[in-house]
Amino acid sequence: MAMTREEQKEIRELKKLIPIELRRQRKEFDLQFAHGYLYRFEGDFLYYAILSIPTNRIGDLSISIFVKPWVLNELYWAAQEMDLEEMRAQPKSFHVRGAFTMNDIFYQGKSIPYDKDNFEYSVHEALVLFDENIVEHKKYLKDIHILTEEMKAYNVSNLTKALVLCYEEKYKEALDILEQEGTISDLYTHSDATGTTAKDYLRQYLKQKIADNQ
Repeated sequence: MAMTREEQKEIRELKKLIPIELRRQRKEFDLQFAHGYLYRFEGDFLYYAILSIPTNRIGDLSISIFVKPWVLNELYWAAQEMDLEEMRAQPKSFHVRGAFTMNDIFYQGKSIPYDKDNFEYSVHEALVLFDENIVEHKKYLKDIHILTEEMKAYNVSNLTKALVLCYEEKYKEALDILEQEGTISDLYTHSDATGTTAKDYLRQYLKQKIADNQ
């Protein structure tokens, strides 16, 4: 059933309130907010969320929660021969929204019924949910080394595992796992103008590191 004009107007008005409420309430949860993303850095990991109201469904506040190993980004850039000075000069929020950053290892979407007459409380409930989610993840994600282990709750590709081992200077182990057939692919890796992929760059980077250490 199509929404009425009044319902469409309600959604438009509430959508405008979301960033206002997030900026107002974020400090209570030690969160940052920029470019539509709510986020917190915790050790080797970055937790971020997006709050929205589906345009085709009235009454629900949607929260999408993500986790990524942000501490690997600089190595990821170095392996792909990017300009590290330029990348380091980016604001810290770049680790959240930047095009050439590590893939998410976790995604979860949830819906919370909102009260249009007490919308600030509904946003607060979403922030509580996000904070509880972070606390739960931190029980397992103590450092990036854990990503080399088998964990069903997280989507960790062989490329990510290889980067973790490279970060730990275990170059031969990293190359071995990079060449294995993986069941999880990296959806957002890019190819450059020559068609060279992140995996190709990392393979070359690891071979050079192995040669340098012989």
